Amino acid sequence: MEKMGQMKVLVKFFGYQDYKGETGLKAFNIELKELTDAEKRELALLAAVELGVEVEWPVAK
Repeated sequence: MEKMGQMKVLVKFFGYQDYKGETGLKAFNIELKELTDAEKRELALLAAVELGVEVEWPVAK
């Protein structure tokens, strides 16, 4: 199974769709700044399932 970083998964799934009448990536970036880390993680997991990929999480130092 292909692995992708959390942000790549989110951008690939949500970023290129028409979103609120804006270019998807621009509007999605604005919304992304308002999410908590937990919300971003949950969205990444859901998007990864839809894309058929595995999220590659950063390793804590």
